[in-house]
Amino acid sequence: MADATMTAGFVQAFNRVAKHRPGNPLLVAGRETLTYGELLKRVGRLTRLFKEAGLNVGDRVIVATRHDLEAVTLFLALLRNGMTTVMIDPGAPAPAARTVIQAADAQGIVLDHELRRTWEPEQHGFLLEIRKSRENGASLLTKLLRKRGPEAADPDSYPGLMEHLEPCEPPTSIPDETDALILFTSGTTSEPKGVRLTHANMVHHLGTLSRQFGYDDSARILNFLPLHHTDGLTLGPLIALWCGASVHRPGPFSIQNLPILLDAIYTHRLTHFVANPTILALIQRLGEDYTDAFMTEDFRFILSSAAHLDEGLWESFQEVFRTRVANMYGLTETVTGGLFCGPIEETFRMGTVGKPIDCEIRLVDNQGQEVLRGETGELLLRGRNIMQGYLNDPDGTAEVLRDGWFHTGDLATRDHDGFVRIVGRKKSLIITGGRNVHPLEVTEVLNRHPLVRDAIAFGEEDRTWGERVAAAVVPSTPGTLEPMDVVEFCRQELAPHKVPARVYLLPHLPRTASGKIVVNKVRELVQRQQPGWDGAHGELLHRLYAVASHCFSIPIIELGPGSTPEMTPGWDSLAHLAFVVALEETFGVRLAPREIIALVSLAEAERILGQKVSA
Repeated sequence: MADATMTAGFVQAFNRVAKHRPGNPLLVAGRETLTYGELLKRVGRLTRLFKEAGLNVGDRVIVATRHDLEAVTLFLALLRNGMTTVMIDPGAPAPAARTVIQAADAQGIVLDHELRRTWEPEQHGFLLEIRKSRENGASLLTKLLRKRGPEAADPDSYPGLMEHLEPCEPPTSIPDETDALILFTSGTTSEPKGVRLTHANMVHHLGTLSRQFGYDDSARILNFLPLHHTDGLTLGPLIALWCGASVHRPGPFSIQNLPILLDAIYTHRLTHFVANPTILALIQRLGEDYTDAFMTEDFRFILSSAAHLDEGLWESFQEVFRTRVANMYGLTETVTGGLFCGPIEETFRMGTVGKPIDCEIRLVDNQGQEVLRGETGELLLRGRNIMQGYLNDPDGTAEVLRDGWFHTGDLATRDHDGFVRIVGRKKSLIITGGRNVHPLEVTEVLNRHPLVRDAIAFGEEDRTWGERVAAAVVPSTPGTLEPMDVVEFCRQELAPHKVPARVYLLPHLPRTASGKIVVNKVRELVQRQQPGWDGAHGELLHRLYAVASHCFSIPIIELGPGSTPEMTPGWDSLAHLAFVVALEETFGVRLAPREIIALVSLAEAERILGQKVSA
């Protein structure tokens, strides 16, 4: 399908799929399938609901749900009506969620029934509560609708209410500069920043993605990255809609489901796989029986996004699985990308982020002067994919958008062939498993602990996660605080990926004469003292539980033989790999892929380790 023009935008995209793809699937989410025809029916009825709720073009509506089909339907319905979706992490703790909800200043909110009870958000003009039917797995949205004003909430439910509403047509055109999506990111301060992406930004970038990666209406994309991240949303259902393709989301990544996942590439004739480096590392470690998984007639290539792709992993993955791994560089502020490495040879050079496509770049020194080829400078981007700015934050916007150039804060070099290599970061952002964490946000939480006198959060290199969040803490009184006390406190205030993976207790934090903490000296202190967890001594069981406590950020007292991923906070599939690596290093063993998959409880881990250690 040809790209829509800038003026036609998403209106034309919807018209194309209505004409050419009504019976084809847009989304396959587990056992649920959403065809383009069904999507269009839902959009018509949701359009009526939005109008009756008094929502207009440009109004912001928060969406927070764990149900992929509902998230996609609501986002696309809002997009088609010219309303702005504010996508929020449904796994966020209540304090963090309420902070983002307040910052969004939205005219409506759509969230899961459970989240409404735990988050207890302030009442908005429009509130849509999401429930799922247990009988047939179909969508059940209980509508709690309060008109703007003093009217009482309407208790009628969706889809029951929707059956009595006549579908109506969305707007025939939407101004290019209307905000299409707002995603909150850590940005350059601890306060969450709402990145404003307009229809013009999205349309321009979707054209770039479709050309660069060869997306068309025959594409079948595997992407299970979170929908509250731009890589999950834009490189999944949105690019699928744009091209008339389909996106497959089998659910959150699971170690135990890895064979099903890799089998799906063949059974569903998938053409593209969007992943982050941590997921690629998991597949490489556990997929020794599936080295031909990507060698089908339909499969084209893997796209790695969201975080730095280690050159060693990149090279070995391509060699083992005999498939091209394309790479890209971008931020939420650039929709998803800006620089592309592959899949075509002209832009492919392993270890780099490729070359700029449909945008301009500069590498500058601290005085704003361009550096010579081969020298290091801050990477600046300019193009139609660059955000409009940060929501209600003119100062933050002015800090990064200067003279039409977006200052990324990343340090890079460019060789004589034009390939760009990221070499570091000017700003202190921590990227762990593809997710952004600003250390100041974590530091502020640490300093709220009643037994903490001083603290700082920082990033530590980690071969699985890229970086992990670490914290150096000075107790108010020596002997009154344990590292796990700090972790448990942070778990109540922060999203799981922001909770420190290591906590170091120090007698003091080195500061400058002006009182600023010197992070490099803190790193030196913790490297020498290492007063965090120590799982290298003791009997097998004690060492096993110490490792589990460290990897899952949970007190040892809460662990037992029956501890499983389902019942243990922090034991997700990515933490599972960190657990495996830590066990191998602690016990001096090598776990086979089948043994890694079989680690479904600590009792099973004890059995497997006991056999290996005794052998």
